[in-house]
Amino acid sequence: PQPQHNGRRSDESGCMNSRYRSRIVTATMAVALLLLAACGVLLCTTGCQASHQAASSTLPNIVIMLTDDLGFNSGWNNQEQLTPTIDALPSQGVEIEQFYVFKYCAPTRGSFLSGRLPYHLRAVEKNLIPWSMPEGTDLKYTFISQQLKNAGYRTHQIGKWHQGFYKPEYIPIHRGFDTSFGFLVGGEDHYTQDASWSTKCSFRSRDLFENDHPAFGRNGSGPGDDAHYNGYTFTQHAVDIINTHDKSKPLFMYYALHNTHAPFEAPARFSSMYKFEEKLRNTFNGMVSVVDESVKNVTDALKANGLWENTVFIWTTDNGSPVTSGGTNAPLKGGKGRYNDVLPVWFLWSLDRGLASTTLFVLFESCCFRPFLSHRLGVHSGSNWEGGTRVPAVVAGGLVPATRHGTVAKGFAHICDFYRTFAKLAGLTGDDVSGPTPVDGLDLWPWLMGKEPSSPRTEFVHDFRVHNQPSPVGAARFGHLKLLVGPQQQASWYGQFTPNATGKPLTNYTECAKSPCVFNISADPTEHVDIAKQNPDLVATLMQKWNALSRTYLPPPNPPVEDEKYCKFVGNNKGFIAPWY
Repeated sequence: PQPQHNGRRSDESGCMNSRYRSRIVTATMAVALLLLAACGVLLCTTGCQASHQAASSTLPNIVIMLTDDLGFNSGWNNQEQLTPTIDALPSQGVEIEQFYVFKYCAPTRGSFLSGRLPYHLRAVEKNLIPWSMPEGTDLKYTFISQQLKNAGYRTHQIGKWHQGFYKPEYIPIHRGFDTSFGFLVGGEDHYTQDASWSTKCSFRSRDLFENDHPAFGRNGSGPGDDAHYNGYTFTQHAVDIINTHDKSKPLFMYYALHNTHAPFEAPARFSSMYKFEEKLRNTFNGMVSVVDESVKNVTDALKANGLWENTVFIWTTDNGSPVTSGGTNAPLKGGKGRYNDVLPVWFLWSLDRGLASTTLFVLFESCCFRPFLSHRLGVHSGSNWEGGTRVPAVVAGGLVPATRHGTVAKGFAHICDFYRTFAKLAGLTGDDVSGPTPVDGLDLWPWLMGKEPSSPRTEFVHDFRVHNQPSPVGAARFGHLKLLVGPQQQASWYGQFTPNATGKPLTNYTECAKSPCVFNISADPTEHVDIAKQNPDLVATLMQKWNALSRTYLPPPNPPVEDEKYCKFVGNNKGFIAPWY
């Protein structure tokens, strides 16, 4: 027999050989894995990019058409207006029962683009008027266009901007839009693109802007020059973008129409469709029919190019109609206002303080206050009644399943909610930590698609301290209840169309001046029954919530009007508006 130690030595040698073989195998596998990983990295430079592109192409297209100054009594709510395309949209999607915006232009647009309620926005409560005031929506806010661009979308802005332009940083292409074509200010002539009305320049100025420069020579000459009518040129631009869109990338289009904003102008082929005694009514309704044709052309282009089936399409409007100049919000109370509608509010204030104050008010108003409002604050004041803030809205497109077609989403939502809704559709969170306040918008999609029984929004602020007034004048919605604090103008119902054939001037009634008003909007959408006096405890509870709003209110800045600097720049720029500061 072999010595014992030799046996042990033999066993140890075999074990060592086994260990060596194991190590060699392990090392070989490790090298192989490293080689595979290296190949994976190399492959991912192309393959992963291709995968990302494939994922981007499956993201839904998002197209929103925002009409201007067209109130609640429009589209499917108004049988006298000829709008077959808009009338049919609810049967192809979901109508939002109670949809809210701000009571005039710029804050609504800023709310949509930033995802914030208007009282959280800087620089917009004065409606960014006049154009010679150096202000715009805070650059710290990340607009939804930038969010979607970061997610791989091609982003386009068409039509009215009205978010500031005094510096290049404020124009659309520097706020997340790949392309832009439209006008920068809040209103202009539909044929000539004349935008002189807000400033004191001694010459006429034009506003037609493309990407980073004025569209020199592309403005129109006047009524009858239909080739340069905004409703035509902007819509054709939208159609051209859709026709040439790269389908490997998702599309985001924000088309802010100029119709039906004053001045009231419509091509003859549209105004002649109506035969009312009031010429203004025929023209206004003609402008509405232009909107309908614009919606038709855009949706037809989406379908013709195979984009509709993967598109979310929204049509809505930015505020109620200005009943003091032309339009209708029936059967709702109030509407968008003009600067002279503010005067009775201040008159009531002076009347409460005696004859001497009233006399001083009349003198001050005639020499100073009216010119100040028209130039410094612009002509808009608006009302917080439903007629000023509640508008029709529909969510359609191929991405809405057939089971939801023709349904009404019961409850209410605010235009700021589209911010997070769009972001979520693009696979984003919808957060924006860079802004002065958090995003207010909520994701509406589960509710709209019937996966949630009720709207995620249960309250919102209509307005708080408008025009930076020293006392909190405004309104807020808490569930079914609406609280109005301070003098509320246009406290009346203006019928199917105003001004009407009687020729009588409108009476601007004011309510809630001496004590808050409360209305149950679900039971009383036309705001006829103020329940505040019968429910003092309820009012006290709502006022506690109201007073807490001051903790997050952002007072708008108060920059000086700089007409001389503005007019000098525009004059040297061939009379075309552009960043001027």
